[in-house]
Amino acid sequence: VECAGSVNKSYTLVEMLEEFSIPLLLYYDLALGSLKNYLGEDYLVMKMNSKHDVSWS
Repeated sequence: VECAGSVNKSYTLVEMLEEFSIPLLLYYDLALGSLKNYLGEDYLVMKMNSKHDVSWS
């Protein structure tokens, strides 16, 4: 995966999740705003905390 601003830097899946979790949350918050409104605020909190609850082994 190549990203603007980081030349030839590759990311593992975990690194991508850690690096881009907040931008992705903001994107999904905009793109899936109606879904978030339907599910409620707990959905967003769950997504924000999910990477801390998962054990990568």
